[in-house]
Amino acid sequence: MRRTILLRLFLLIALASSAAAQFPQTLELPATSPAVISSAATRAGWQYTITVTGTYSMWPPYDSYGVDGAYVYDVPQEEVAALRWPPALIYPIPHWVGDTLEVPPFTIPGMQFKFRTRDNIGFRYNGQPLPDRGLSPSHRYQTTVVGDGRPIELQILDSAFSLREGRIIPRYEDNSGALTIEIVERPLLNVCGVSTFCKGGRTNLAIAASLFRYDDSTGRPENILDDPRQVVVLNERGEAFAVDSISCGSRAPVAYTLVLDRSGSMKFPYEGSTDRMTALKRAAHGFLRTMKSGDQAMLMTFSFDDDITLDVPWTSDTSRLGRGIDAIDPVGGTAWRDAAYAGLDFASRHYNPLKAVVLLTDGDDTHSQRTLAEVVARAQSVSVPVFAIGMALVDSSERPLRYLATQSNGRFFQARDQRAIDSAFNELSRAISSEECCTLYVSLPRSETMQAGVRRYSIVASDGASTVTQQHDIYVSDSCNSVLAAPVELSGSVRMHVAPNPVRDAAFIEVWLEDGGELSIEMIATDGRPSQLLKPEPAQPGLRRIALDAADWSSGVYTIRLMLDGTERAQGRVVIVR
Repeated sequence: MRRTILLRLFLLIALASSAAAQFPQTLELPATSPAVISSAATRAGWQYTITVTGTYSMWPPYDSYGVDGAYVYDVPQEEVAALRWPPALIYPIPHWVGDTLEVPPFTIPGMQFKFRTRDNIGFRYNGQPLPDRGLSPSHRYQTTVVGDGRPIELQILDSAFSLREGRIIPRYEDNSGALTIEIVERPLLNVCGVSTFCKGGRTNLAIAASLFRYDDSTGRPENILDDPRQVVVLNERGEAFAVDSISCGSRAPVAYTLVLDRSGSMKFPYEGSTDRMTALKRAAHGFLRTMKSGDQAMLMTFSFDDDITLDVPWTSDTSRLGRGIDAIDPVGGTAWRDAAYAGLDFASRHYNPLKAVVLLTDGDDTHSQRTLAEVVARAQSVSVPVFAIGMALVDSSERPLRYLATQSNGRFFQARDQRAIDSAFNELSRAISSEECCTLYVSLPRSETMQAGVRRYSIVASDGASTVTQQHDIYVSDSCNSVLAAPVELSGSVRMHVAPNPVRDAAFIEVWLEDGGELSIEMIATDGRPSQLLKPEPAQPGLRRIALDAADWSSGVYTIRLMLDGTERAQGRVVIVR
């Protein structure tokens, strides 16, 4: 009963709030026209709820009656008697407009056509019928689509067989009525990772997540997650678990893929006696100073399509990155589309949940094999934003960069002088890192953890006007009910946490030290074989993150031991799954 009340309260809060979505649009679709009506352009990767209401008619005896957004629910008997509509034995009423059954279902000598509702009748969005979920007495239906940067196309199909033309043709002149379509942009839920830990003898979920709403004034998503009541977690039985608390005080680590132009035109003057490459190097060094603990970056440079190089692999060493930037030598043509595509591939394989490609170029693309559409599609498929900087470009040259940035949820920066390029690098650092992941803490009842295993949970979030749901398979251990609880804090001055846990390819080990000392970490397999994760090294007080690369480890449960000055101070369990 309490869980039912909790879920109802959550939905009530979601529906009652006065917050408005960024994309509410209501369109009227008359049944008398075959025209395609388009919505406003969608944002790639964002979800849109389409609500269809109303009824219309395809027959003169009826006035705005008989057909709704998903079903033909009544047909005049004279239409059936005249064989202008299949008998109920073949097409029972109500009949879904997406049905693929052909009539007649057999071949008749002299028959000139076959008919099926999927091809000829009903409402369509982006060419698709609404799902077959049963006739709604209120004639109201909802579905969700994912935006691809283009408008949502809406249309009503109607047709009849023409004896004169010997084929099925559009037929709308005897129709009446209309459908009303409301399209709402849903908030974007970004779940950076889910881990489990023990507290008070119970298993708790730590959900790192952001809830984005698009802010048209800034041109980028804004994280609006700041209240535990915005999120609820459901198990597979539909039981709801409240979020106990939320923490948004720390920024998630960022993986930057720097893709910089070193074509010959970078030697050209930029401002006064400064050339473009000199200005770029100065601004890039300033950007490196904005990197925080846990951030990583890699450096790629490009000219021709066959001259894209990895100058500095992933590292958090800003001095090494700076030396790579200083070594850039301009030569050759420009192939920024190919370079951006390669950068997206590298970025997609990094374990940080928050990542971005930073692309800088000073010219039109003259040598790429990839098209702009291919690069945009790649960015959308891997969910990596591109932050593009156009250096000393004219408007026509900036257009494709703006498009790529917009379609990937990134930003475009115009840099036509030294001050502008410095500002661009500083601003993009704030733009990327502001998309932080808050941590939501959920305490699970013991009934959820009596037996270890993978559970499927639905994370439901609301911006006040609409909700968005993601499903996640989470390994829930029964260790909190035993002496194997993880993590075990052997001393209050040392704390250790692994996230995400379970681990597929990579994770972070977060260590908090009240006092400094010589720190080492080892991971022990079930057969007792230890492997050194961190060799003994001096460590300062405070929080630090150590990367755990699990790509070469087999599935299983491992023990992680933290040693400080040669003494075990904390121990935890980590699960690796494949």
